[in-house]
Amino acid sequence: MEAITEEKDQKILMVILQKDIEFIKETVKDLRDYIHQVQESNENTKKENNKRYVTQDQFKPVKSIVYGLTAIVLSTVFIAILASIINKQ
Repeated sequence: MEAITEEKDQKILMVILQKDIEFIKETVKDLRDYIHQVQESNENTKKENNKRYVTQDQFKPVKSIVYGLTAIVLSTVFIAILASIINKQ
């Protein structure tokens, strides 16, 4: 009698283990699909960002122009202050 119940218990455990293994397989498959979707989304985001932002090479001329204009403005202000100090004396 005990041998029969042990055999039934083992069969029940095997069925439970098989169901658990199937569930784990489905979960792993779902996770792989999700990871693939996230990777594709990241690649699309990178492509979009590359279109939106300028590169260092594209920015250098703008940087030079802005720094040059800033230097001219600051020089003009400094000279104006210096000229007003000299004229007061």
